[in-house]
Amino acid sequence: MKKTFDQVIAPILALKPRGEILLESVPAPQKLAPHALAMTADVLEDAATGRFVLLHDPAGQEGWGGQWRCVTFARAAIDLEMASDPLLPEIGWAWLLESLKKQRADLALEAARSRVDQNPTDLQLRFELGEILVDLENWQEAIPELQKARQNPNVRMRAMSLLGQCFTARGMLDLAAKTLSDAVSELLVMDAVKKDVIYNLGLVYEKMGDAQKTVDCMKQIYEVDYGYRDVAKRVESSY
Repeated sequence: MKKTFDQVIAPILALKPRGEILLESVPAPQKLAPHALAMTADVLEDAATGRFVLLHDPAGQEGWGGQWRCVTFARAAIDLEMASDPLLPEIGWAWLLESLKKQRADLALEAARSRVDQNPTDLQLRFELGEILVDLENWQEAIPELQKARQNPNVRMRAMSLLGQCFTARGMLDLAAKTLSDAVSELLVMDAVKKDVIYNLGLVYEKMGDAQKTVDCMKQIYEVDYGYRDVAKRVESSY
């Protein structure tokens, strides 16, 4: 079911910015689209300001590629050296995308935790929470969620693969190798999931300094999929 314009803007209007940011609704442009929202933001301490305009036309408009268009403008005081940097627009855009990505992840994490709190025995929801925590590199909190989630046969292999990733990131290489090895033994078909698990197991052995086991893992994939990642290069260079 598609959301109405009012439903879309409700969480935007409910945003509570940090104390140093003044966020206000302002009159929106009336002739660009049937529905519009405009807001301004001022960072009181850093002489920075921004404007956000959201447009919606249920019939769509030529050039939009859809029914929605978002326009933003930001201005901030910066030093002369930074202003003359030719990479500034690219870097600024990257900062914006990273900030939006983090905000979206934080909202997704909050929602996932709420769903788990309301349905603590739902292992699918546990997996979804663990997956988000992995994306945020919150390895420690992800581990118990994924350990519970692997009891669900529908997500067991994916949960074990992510557990291996968590253990690896925390330097627990023996636990990572054990978890991924168990997953490999349970996967009967050499599909994309099994190849991914075997490859990651090989990387764990590489970190452990076991060159032979690393190559053995890569050879298992090489036998069925020559073009998988850098497997061919790894295997052929071992001879």
